[in-house]
Amino acid sequence: MVELIWMCLVICLVAFPLMGIFSKYDALSASGGLSVYSLGNMGGSNAFCTQANFVGEKSGLVMQCNTGTLSTTAIADNTGAPLLDFGIIQASSDSFNYCANSAFTDPMNCSSYINTAKITAALEACNGKT
Repeated sequence: MVELIWMCLVICLVAFPLMGIFSKYDALSASGGLSVYSLGNMGGSNAFCTQANFVGEKSGLVMQCNTGTLSTTAIADNTGAPLLDFGIIQASSDSFNYCANSAFTDPMNCSSYINTAKITAALEACNGKT
């Protein structure tokens, strides 16, 4: 019986500090309850895909990481392709929710008008930031 008590004490000594670390993140804060003290509250990898209409003066994209850091140099494990991709989807396209230029055809070569070096250089300042 004493061994069981000692085992429970050791488990508590390890678990309580971990629960405190997990509670500092906010991936499960909306669900509330005891889930904020679990490993799942640290979040995971999220894909960020968004589109913006750059016609007006106040156009732009807000980029943020809920957990982790932003990386402009990350590559996909399964294909080895860079994960950062941007382009122009023309108005005649069937779908407007692609996350990669390779997902649609660009017969007018609209994406060639983007200064990719300038965009990438602007995002480089965000590498490693949340």
